[in-house]
Amino acid sequence: DPGLRPTPFRVRCNERTCRSEPYVIELGPCSGTLGLVADLVPFWSDESARLVSVPRSLTAERRRIRFVDYVGKGGQIDDLLPLGAFLAAVDLAERPRHPNTAEILRTTRAVDRVARSAERLASDADAFASGPTRIRCPHCDFGALTLERA
Repeated sequence: DPGLRPTPFRVRCNERTCRSEPYVIELGPCSGTLGLVADLVPFWSDESARLVSVPRSLTAERRRIRFVDYVGKGGQIDDLLPLGAFLAAVDLAERPRHPNTAEILRTTRAVDRVARSAERLASDADAFASGPTRIRCPHCDFGALTLERA
């Protein structure tokens, strides 16, 4: 285990009168050895009207940096790769799909801002940091979704 773990974030509407339930997504490095080559990134699901986390491959430079950190922490380059991680790595080349429904997911500028906001919140020492997104709440149409460290 290279010690890579995603950061959980709570997604909720910032409108007090909204009755939508908050939910949690994980963003950042994938767990285990898959984290050496992929991050969980947000995508929008029209079917569920929610943000979902989907593994996506890293740039070559970020993979190299993660690998060097892994080896520097005592990781072995001959570690076995579980079949599930291998199949997940194969999926990185495909279009992003919802983990449960196989719906093809989409991204928007607002979803890209969510990813940048998550990186900023994950690196912030304040555990109670939060950041609004510019994604309108699909339940009330008044508020916006807010991302908070869980």
